[in-house]
Amino acid sequence: SFHRNILFALNLLFNFKTVCFVLLFCECEGETGVQTFRRKPESIFAVEGENVLLPCSVSLPPGPVQWTKDGFGLGIARSLPGYPRYSMAGTSDIYDWDLAIEEVGADDDGLYQCQVGAGNTTGPVMSSMVTLTVLMEPEIPRILQGEEKEVMKGREEMLEV
Repeated sequence: SFHRNILFALNLLFNFKTVCFVLLFCECEGETGVQTFRRKPESIFAVEGENVLLPCSVSLPPGPVQWTKDGFGLGIARSLPGYPRYSMAGTSDIYDWDLAIEEVGADDDGLYQCQVGAGNTTGPVMSSMVTLTVLMEPEIPRILQGEEKEVMKGREEMLEV
């Protein structure tokens, strides 16, 4: 009776380990699962004229993917028609959806988000909103209103508002 109980317990333990392995294997293979980001965008600073890459990479084959700028969808085609300096790039055509922006300027400054639509076996997922801040060279200050007044270098002058 004692040996029978031990054999029963070992058999039960073996079957439990097999079930756990099968469940673990199914999750790893992505048969079913929750879409997650392998790489997410982060807020960055860029100098005017630089090329920028905002990463977006997913764990499972996605549905449609799009980037938004300031809440406006840029489109789902990788070439992003209508935005000649923007494209979606990456080493994998299935999992990588990085937003590439060529020669950033003041107009590119804003909030961006990677939005991944539902796939055949996964639900949708969105990244956090991230900020692209474009830094520009300072210009020589100019007074744009009021009367012109000629001043001499090194001499103190009072300007009226």
